[in-house]
Amino acid sequence: MIKLDYKLYNTISFRSFLKGYVNEKYKNHPVLSQKMEAIDWLLEKETAKLTAKTFFNVIKSLELDLKTICDLFFKTIPSIKLKSIKSSKNRLEDLLGPYFNSKLELVTASGIKETTLNELFDNKFDRLYAYEACAIAISFGIEPAVLFDYFYGDGERPMIGIIPA
Repeated sequence: MIKLDYKLYNTISFRSFLKGYVNEKYKNHPVLSQKMEAIDWLLEKETAKLTAKTFFNVIKSLELDLKTICDLFFKTIPSIKLKSIKSSKNRLEDLLGPYFNSKLELVTASGIKETTLNELFDNKFDRLYAYEACAIAISFGIEPAVLFDYFYGDGERPMIGIIPA
């Protein structure tokens, strides 16, 4: 099973990452100090483990690109894409195969706990941590930003597309 070090993706590391990113992106721009203050304000009540909902809301509040932030912040996450149950030349099986794996196989590929998956099946999305949402997305071959938007976005849910292997 893959071992995830949540400390790499916790609130402290996220704050530090965001400040560096925003500082570089808005260097010599009048909104820089406002964005830096907003980071502290938006994260001040967050626990040590960064929730997926807070991660999403902070990115949206700062008007940053969710895909870019996911790609950069979670670039070292060790999760892997689930394999199809059978190796086949059937395109439909190749497309849907990862979705028919067991919870145990998802736990192994993603590195998250089975109790977390059970909570998700009980619609407890507020308890999901940001790194867990990303790990699940990677395991199913979905862009992490799309899964965050699917779980926490306003309006119509985005279409879930599978990332090509």
